[in-house]
Amino acid sequence: MKRIIAVLLLLVMMISLTGCGLIKPKDILDEFMKQENLIDCLAVLEESSLDEDDDNYDYQKFLVDIINTPSIKSLLLDNVRSIRYNITDDSTNGKNATITTLITHFDISPVVDKAMEDFSDQFAEMDRSKLDGLENEEIIAEIIYPMILKSLKEAAGKIKPIETYTKIKFEFEENSAMQWELIEIPDDFYSQVLLMNLLDALENGFDSLS
Repeated sequence: MKRIIAVLLLLVMMISLTGCGLIKPKDILDEFMKQENLIDCLAVLEESSLDEDDDNYDYQKFLVDIINTPSIKSLLLDNVRSIRYNITDDSTNGKNATITTLITHFDISPVVDKAMEDFSDQFAEMDRSKLDGLENEEIIAEIIYPMILKSLKEAAGKIKPIETYTKIKFEFEENSAMQWELIEIPDDFYSQVLLMNLLDALENGFDSLS
């Protein structure tokens, strides 16, 4: 899971946000959390960023295909437009600052669960002759992934995500120019908030299939 999150982080535009003068870490966080910025982050999850030499290329491409499926992308955009956050802790210690937030967002798990259920039924009824001569990796990449993708597309039009919340801690530091910078964007912000828990839901779905 951590490796998949890292792959996604490489695909996402990391916006450098700095502040000077009276601008505080909270102001930088507010700027980062603007709707148009989060939409930009989703917009750069494109196939052109994939590395074909990576051992997990097929799964990476599968994830990117999911994110770029119109019905799924619509859910992700609806999520971004609905995100709300409350600051639960704001502390500064010298040149370091931490802001803890409670972010309200949607969870795509019900959509993935329905898709996996439909896929399982379809795979059980599939003509097994289509699998003859294929290696396991080929079956997964050429048959299973496209079937799941189709099931996700259909499920997204029938099932609504559920509202949930996630606690996210953002860390800042003051640089040599006395400007506050967001050190890095937490993994959980992408996997749980921006991607609506998609990675964990898929992992749980694959576990249930196996």
